[in-house]
This record gives sequence, C-alpha cells and structure tokens, in this order.
Amino acid sequence: MRVSAAPLYVVTTALGILCQPRADAWAQAPAAAPAAVLQGQQSSLETAVYNQLRRSVFKIQAGAGHGSGFLIDSALGLVVTNQHVINDAQANEISVFVDSVTRVPAQVMASDHNADLALLRVRPDFVADRPALVIAVGDSGRGLVEPGEHVLALGFPLSQQLSISAGIVSSVRRGAVTSDVRINHGNSGGPLVNLRAQVVGINTFLEIDEGTAGISGAVSPAPLAAMLSQARLVAQTTPPPIKRLLPQVPASGYPVGELQRIADTSKDRVHESFSHLECGNFDVTLATPVSALAEAMQAESALWSARTRRESRAPVVSLDQLRESGFYRDWEEYVGGETAPAVELQFVPQVGRTTGTTVANIFGALAAGLSRTPYVQGTQRMEFKGDVEWVRFYRNGDAVEPVLGGRTPQRVWVSNVFVEMRDVAYRGIYFLRPEVFAPDSTGRPPSVIFVIGDLNHPKDQVDCEIEPAVASRAWNDFLPYFRTVGLGNVPRADATKRFASLKEGFCDAHDCSGGDAVEYGPSAGVRLAGWVVDGGGVLVGWVPPASRTWRAGLRPGDVIVKTDGHAASDVQGVVFALSQGAALPRLLIRRQDRLAWLAEGSDSVLSGLQVTSESAPSRVRVRDVRPGSVIATAGLRSGDYIVSIDGQPAATVEGLDDLLQRNRTGHWRLGIRRGSDSLAIAL
Repeated sequence: MRVSAAPLYVVTTALGILCQPRADAWAQAPAAAPAAVLQGQQSSLETAVYNQLRRSVFKIQAGAGHGSGFLIDSALGLVVTNQHVINDAQANEISVFVDSVTRVPAQVMASDHNADLALLRVRPDFVADRPALVIAVGDSGRGLVEPGEHVLALGFPLSQQLSISAGIVSSVRRGAVTSDVRINHGNSGGPLVNLRAQVVGINTFLEIDEGTAGISGAVSPAPLAAMLSQARLVAQTTPPPIKRLLPQVPASGYPVGELQRIADTSKDRVHESFSHLECGNFDVTLATPVSALAEAMQAESALWSARTRRESRAPVVSLDQLRESGFYRDWEEYVGGETAPAVELQFVPQVGRTTGTTVANIFGALAAGLSRTPYVQGTQRMEFKGDVEWVRFYRNGDAVEPVLGGRTPQRVWVSNVFVEMRDVAYRGIYFLRPEVFAPDSTGRPPSVIFVIGDLNHPKDQVDCEIEPAVASRAWNDFLPYFRTVGLGNVPRADATKRFASLKEGFCDAHDCSGGDAVEYGPSAGVRLAGWVVDGGGVLVGWVPPASRTWRAGLRPGDVIVKTDGHAASDVQGVVFALSQGAALPRLLIRRQDRLAWLAEGSDSVLSGLQVTSESAPSRVRVRDVRPGSVIATAGLRSGDYIVSIDGQPAATVEGLDDLLQRNRTGHWRLGIRRGSDSLAIAL
C-alpha cells in the first residue's frame, strides 16, 4: 500500500526561530528514572523508557500521509505533533491510531506555524488509562538537554510500527536540538526523550548530504505552554470528537507467496483495462496488490527482455540466470505496504494548455494560414485542469468510508523554450476495503461510484461509475487472500451478469455537493452546502437516511433560517449549533416558499407545521399540518391564521419563532383566526 508519508523537513541551515527553553510553571516536574531500571529488572535504560512510553506515542494519520505524536494531557485527550504533519489534510481527514487496531477521529485544538507544533484532541475515553508524557524542566544554569547526552526518538517511521532509535546530542541551538538519532519520514511529531523518559524535543527535521546518514533535529517544546492554555480554553466550549472507531486496513497482509504464485502463472494483461481510468479532468488509477505486482512484472519483463534473449543463446546454467521477480521477497511484509489487502485509487489532475496559450495558438495558426507561412508554436504554457477538493465513494448507492487516504499536493515547476508550467494542485489517494467490490450471492458485481469535488469547477461535481469488469477484477484479485485468512467460501464476481448501474441521475438522489459536515452530536453526518444569498440562510446539502435529523424531517435542499431562535448568520455557526447538546435544536427552515419547524424534545409538537407570512394584513398563515401530529390533534388546520401566542401578537413567522423561544416548555396557548371566528388552542 503506497501511502505517502507526511513531509519530514530537510534543512541546511540551523533553526533560529524559536525561543530558548525555560522552566515554566506549566511544565510537569521531572520524573524519576524508570522504576524497573532501579530494581534491576530491565536489560537497559532504553528498554525501560520504551516500555514506559510506548502506550502514549501514537501514529497520526493526516489525509494521504502520516506522522507521529504523543499524549500530553490524558484528561482532555490532547496529543502533540508537528504542524506540517497535518498541514495538507482536511479537518475530517485527521485521525489517531491509539494502538495498532484502533483508529479514532481527532480535531485540531491549537497550532503554531512558526514553531511547527500542533495540538490534537481525541475523545478522552480512548486514552484515559494512558500516562501523559512529561516535559523536561531545565535545572539552574542548564538547559533541557546538553551536547553529549544520550537521547531516544520514538515514532512511526516510513511503513513501520512503533520504533525507537538512540543517539547522542550533537548541539543545542536556539530552539532546536540536533543529534545523530536516526529519524525518517513518519517520525515527525514524535517525542525526543532523555533517559529519564522526559521530553526534550519534538522530532521534526533531517539534514542530509549525499553518502551520509544525516543529522536529525527536534524543535523545542517551549511553545507548548501557550498552546496548551489555548487548547484547554477551547475545550471548555467545544465538545470532543464523536466516540466512534474509524475503519482501517486489516492487519493481516496478502501473503507474498500467493502474490509470487499469481505472478508466475498469470502472463496475460488483464489488469491494464482497469489500472487507468478517466473521469472529467482527472486520471484515475486503481490498484490491488495483485495488479501492482503484475504491472511491476511486466515492466521487469520488458527491461530484461534483451538479457533473456542473450541467456537463451548462451550456455548459461539456471543458477546464473537473472530473475525478474527478485524484488519481491518474503521480507516484503516487514518493509512496505505493497501487500496490504486494500484497493488503492489515485485521482491525479490532468495537465493542459492554459486558455491564453490555446487562444494564441489558434490565432497564430490562423495568421500563418492567411500569410501562407509555416506556423511555429511558441512556449506552451501549461496548468492543472483539475484540483481535488474531496472524493466520496458509494456502493450500490450507500456511502462508503475509505479506510485511509486524503489529498496531497503535487507541484510542477518547468520552464524552458518548449514548455512552461508553474502550478500546484491536490491529488487524491484513497484506500477502500475489498468488500466494497464484493458481488451479491449470484456473482453480480456492485455499482461503485465515486464523486470528485474539483476546486477548479466547484459547481460541477464529477461522478463516475466503475465498469463491472473492473469491479469484478478488483474483487477477484483478493480471492487467494480470503482463502489464506479462512474465508474460502466467498463468491466469485462475474462481470457478464447484469450490472445494476446507478450512474444516471445519481447526484439528484445523493450528496454530490461540497460544504461543511457536522461530525458529532445528534446531527452527525449532516452536510451543509453553503450560504444562500437570496433570502438568507444555510443550505442543507445532505442528510443521512434514517438518522435522527432525517426522522425529525430535515431534507436535502432545506434552508436553515434559525437555530433555537438565533438567526443562521454563517455556515460554521450552524455546524456548531447542530453539534451541541443531546437533542436536535429547534430549527426554523425554509422549504420552497414555506417555513416550518423541526425539533426534538418539548419543541417537537411543532414538527409538521408549515407556515408563511402574509403582509396585508401582517399575519401568519398555516399552510400545512402533518396528519397525526400533536398540533393537528390539538385542532390546528391548514388555512388557519396564528395571530398570537401566550397573549402576545405574532405578525410574522420570525416573530412567532421569537415568542416560542421565550417559552421552551412545549406548552403554548395559540390565538387562532379561522374565517370570522377567533379560537384558542392549548398545547
């Protein structure tokens, strides 16, 4: 599995942007040496430190990349990492592996770009029994660490599990510690600790030169003081992430022996048809462990074809022959993710000429034709035609959550007499579980659709459906894997069976809009598409079917006007309101030309009531009452006019909502006008 690691900074000059560490009151007191060492129960100090800290050092997944982090506050679930680890990830793409099988959502509580530090928050339930790491405190006349002192780095380098490396401090510069501790991509954000298990730095950068192992660097933990204060303040008014486990790639990898067997027996090119797809302004690449090996084998075969011909003509014994598959060994499972049982999809923006260049070429060719002279194109200015903002996946119409993935930037800087391109755009890398492509009991493949949000064309979302032959091949590639893990009775996909396509009209029935998602609370899963200019309010883009908000009556296309009596003035404010409390707030919504209430709890008596304001005379007219609702049972009918509530006159729907806000008991006395009669209805 090819997941790009979060960038590990490579520098050639000393860091000089951070302040000198000092012994502030926020830092916790120095910890004693690990007790097990003092009792002589461990073989080394390094082993004792590793065992003491290992449960509090985490892998940080940020979109398509990853880094490391460590627990700094168990009660609030605060985790330290580098800011550059999460820099390119969207808010909903940041998560934390609290252990090898448990991935949980995380939210950014504070960040400092200059110090390259960030504080994440996970739900405290997941880390309550884990010790927070202690920040070292410098003694009088001595910093947190000194040159020559032994230090240890913990983290998740490259594709490895939690690892520890040791070294000696080379120098203590202003705001940074350099050492010969070996750190790699993925170590960023992990702790650099002394032999007393105290944090003296946060692993961040690597200075390398060709032919050398390089010098590693860690930034000072001193800026964490202000960041912790800020995060703890924000935590008082912000709920923690929702308590749920995120999907992840199965721990058992695809056996290398099975992959080798498939490569040795399969000489056809069946994977070429599904390796490269096209969707709008994006080139889409789909890969499985089998297809990746098959593609590599084809490349190797082409590379060594001349050598093979020479071997066939010469008296070369079999032991001296070169083997094309030599790059796949049994130890592959320990050094990479190529055998991970997941389907990888990459969405790469296409490159094309800029509009100005295209127009110039047209007029240049036209002018050359009129003058009967040859036309020579000038420098071709190119740009990315697409830019991934988000990608969503659906199986048979149901939303599917990737096990990993997100956006990562790709940069191009080319300038010569032929081509000029200076542009940056995001590509998407996502991993889906094989079960997404599983057929039904008859072998019929599913409909797998992906929708791409393109920053270059935000109003024109692209939705593409994977062909049945591609979906079938993706599933069938994993049949040998399923046999090795004891699931040998899974059905084989048959691409010739009738394929139930959902492509036509898909975006009319599904969420193909961007916007902000509500990630926790009773309205979790609701996505707001943006602000509505005409009439005001926030447009609802998607409501999960069968959710609490769906049962309350909220639908895609509704416009939220008020939440609990407060005007919906911006998208983020509505997201916050929908995330609070145990019950859905009372929503005043606009559906076409009608206003209605949606609510839970004591306010739910208003559900199903649709009204409009009439200006001459100013009054509120009942347009619809849901049959069987509380308010219908009380006697309110379509066509009635609500003229007052609890004795206070109501001239507009917004005014009526303000009056309802004053009394949240759910018991109101409505003054009703029905024809020439005046009525009172008690709720």
